[in-house]
Amino acid sequence: MAIFWSYRQPPLYQTSARIILKQDPQTGYFPQGETEATVITGEQVAAVVIENEDLDMSPQGLLSGLSAEPVTQAGLVISITYRSPDPVFAQLAANAFAEGYIEYRRAEALKGVEDQRRELERRSRTIQEEIAQLTQRAERARESGNDSLVTQLEGQRISLIARLSGIQQQLDLLQGTDEVSARFGEINQVAGLPGAPFSPNHQTDGVMGGILGLALGIAFGFLRERLDDRFRGRPDVERAMEAPVLATVPRFPKQQRARDLIVVNDPKGSASEAYRNLRTSLQFLLTQRNVKTLLITSPSEHEGKTATTANLGFALAQTGARVVLVSGDLRRPQLEKYFGVKADLGLSNYLLGEVDDIGQIVLEDPNLPGLRLLPSGPVPSNPAELLTSPRVAQLVTELEKHADIIIFDAPPVLPVADSVILASHLGVAVLILDAANTQRSAATHAKELLQRVGAEVIGCVLNAFDPGGSPYYYEPYYYSQYYSKPEQAPVGDGPDGAGIDLEARKATERQSSV
Repeated sequence: MAIFWSYRQPPLYQTSARIILKQDPQTGYFPQGETEATVITGEQVAAVVIENEDLDMSPQGLLSGLSAEPVTQAGLVISITYRSPDPVFAQLAANAFAEGYIEYRRAEALKGVEDQRRELERRSRTIQEEIAQLTQRAERARESGNDSLVTQLEGQRISLIARLSGIQQQLDLLQGTDEVSARFGEINQVAGLPGAPFSPNHQTDGVMGGILGLALGIAFGFLRERLDDRFRGRPDVERAMEAPVLATVPRFPKQQRARDLIVVNDPKGSASEAYRNLRTSLQFLLTQRNVKTLLITSPSEHEGKTATTANLGFALAQTGARVVLVSGDLRRPQLEKYFGVKADLGLSNYLLGEVDDIGQIVLEDPNLPGLRLLPSGPVPSNPAELLTSPRVAQLVTELEKHADIIIFDAPPVLPVADSVILASHLGVAVLILDAANTQRSAATHAKELLQRVGAEVIGCVLNAFDPGGSPYYYEPYYYSQYYSKPEQAPVGDGPDGAGIDLEARKATERQSSV
């Protein structure tokens, strides 16, 4: 780009003339290089050049190509440089400014001499008049015989004659206009006709463009690194969150709907394998901590927490574990949609004291008996206050008697306080993060809020992950080669193929005891 830009620029020619400054023989003043360079680049000298060369230009336009600077440290020599697309005009202008400067300084000096001469002549006439008056008074005193007055007046007259003689000598010195014209400086070097353009320099422009491009690239990368708050893969998540990534769930295929259960519809796919990895990790971590209850939430909306809860629940139940999924979002419940149910009774009824028997609100899958669902129930007007009820702890205690693991699907942490309140009852949480959209600051803040109420974030799930964009993800190549993809995922066929029969679920929506 820099080379292209360089070749697109019009050529500029440059040439220089030089002036040697001289000391004023009368005053002893020596012109200063910096001061005289400023004079050369002023509009007064430009006006002289325009008049001398009969140029149809404004002083500002003419000065745009001019520069002047002292060549030596002492400032004895000034270089006058002019740049123009026309080499002939560059030469003419450089020499014209050298001559115009000398002419301007000569005119200024002559004007000063002329002013000085007029002043001396005025003083000379005044003294002559005073001498004439003294002469007349001395004659009258002599005629009257006043010799002492005559002597006094003659002394004054002689003094005035001496002063007049000095003024006359100064006037005689000012007659030497040739000295005045030569005392400020003379041209030491005339400007020659430039043979090659001064600019653009394609080689220099290319090198400078490369250096500038490299610097801008580094600066852009640094700014992007500083301003981009998104996560950059699994290691970045683990560093920022100080918690392990328990699974990286790839983005669902386009043909999969948002509320499809991947572990049922595509049990041999990479997403189902990721949920099984998550299942294994959580079983180990929960056993290690001797807890059965787990909160699944996310920093913000649309990060896949409910999809993770539903698929994880199925994956756990397929191993024979007794699993209860609790739809803990009392504001916008979504978990029921994965099961194809819409229950009139649920968690909110229990917390309000309208239901005491948990068996009345827990639903069981007929095809996967180990999996049960506790719906959210009717949406209450005060969900946050309702979750502070001591009945939450009673619910957890009762469920733990008849289940191996209880998973609460909770609202996002940052928009509402519900998840933080639930976390204070449950104690263990997993954060679901969207690999492409979750902000690092949002995730760390959500973790801090959970930790403030004593909840331990035992890990994260990196959801909607793009395998092609990260070196830290490995496609399950072995399994994809070993298994052939079934045209339709089996339903209710043993642990690997178990799933929900949605029609049976809708038909048998029933109440059962835990």
